[in-house]
Amino acid sequence: MDQENAYYLVSPKGTVAYFDRQYLIDGRESTFKKTKEIVLFSLAITTLIVTIFTFLSNVLLTKKNNEEIKVLQKEMKIFSNRSKPES
Repeated sequence: MDQENAYYLVSPKGTVAYFDRQYLIDGRESTFKKTKEIVLFSLAITTLIVTIFTFLSNVLLTKKNNEEIKVLQKEMKIFSNRSKPES
């Protein structure tokens, strides 16, 4: 059957339902709820990704800082040994 020659029969109840504003309001509300759920899920995933990235970044930075602190402590120990007067 061609789409151009297709006929649809709408009953009187269907016509009333089509023009009834309550169905339009219900449709908008359900669309809003679905959109809200999608946005909240997206925000949760984004927050999780940012949290994981920040945690890993902090772990790597702390490890690097601890290594630099150990090097500085060794250098300070060497300088403090040099500056001691020999008896």
